[in-house]
Amino acid sequence: MIMETLFFSLVLIALIIGSVTDLKTREVPDQLNYFLIVSGLGLRTVLSIIYSDPFVIIAGLMGFASMFALAMFLFYTGQWGGGDAKLLMGLGAMIGMELSFTTFLVSFIINLIVVGAIFGLIYSIFLAYKHKTAFIKNWKNYPVRRFERYVVLAGLFPLLVGVFIPYALPLFALLTLLIIGSYYVLIFMKVVEHVCMIKKIPISKLTEGDWIVEDVVVGGEHICGPSDLGITDKQIERLKQLKIKEITIKEGMPFVPSFLVAYIITFYTGPWFVTLISGALS
Repeated sequence: MIMETLFFSLVLIALIIGSVTDLKTREVPDQLNYFLIVSGLGLRTVLSIIYSDPFVIIAGLMGFASMFALAMFLFYTGQWGGGDAKLLMGLGAMIGMELSFTTFLVSFIINLIVVGAIFGLIYSIFLAYKHKTAFIKNWKNYPVRRFERYVVLAGLFPLLVGVFIPYALPLFALLTLLIIGSYYVLIFMKVVEHVCMIKKIPISKLTEGDWIVEDVVVGGEHICGPSDLGITDKQIERLKQLKIKEITIKEGMPFVPSFLVAYIITFYTGPWFVTLISGALS
């Protein structure tokens, strides 16, 4: 019980600090992430020795390894920045992984997906309202909207089929809602990204890990671009040497608050998804 309380408290404090800094600066301090990784594996090593239980450190290593794999996938597919990826590794080391589908870490990841999606949508709505004039203008003229009638027709097809299968009509109606709804949500998110998240900043405000929108090529030399998955300090120095004044970046949304909320929900609800699946199958 003491061990669980210690790890829970450390993770909670780290996520609160990370949430505040992410909301203020859109960055997650590397020191915080490294603290979670080092202290997680370090404490588990000490506790393994004290309790003569090798599984304490094994669970930490398994948690770190599994979250490392997931974090690398999300980072290299451009879904997450480096700070969020490192934070996930640190949480893996702290929380640990047990050989069970209902383990706390698995429950946390599922909650993170749900909370992250909800938070992302709410934050995007806030940004759209904040920049409503530019958003409305871009929404009306967004290129993908020319496919609108085809998507609506495709979405209504399952509903038409459902009319002839009355007992399955609710399922087909839900499918129609998902098809049409997903289309508009996708356009909404892309317009928000274009209007609210892509901006020009002076090189002096550029920090390691920022996502560059356009390729920067000077005299045939490729300095940086979207394929870099985050600019490096070396590239920033090169831009300064070339006296480039501004650069276009894509600003990410603060995601660490989703970690915090998902962590608290997991602590109080446990593996709720198992109950949900069991109820659906029974």
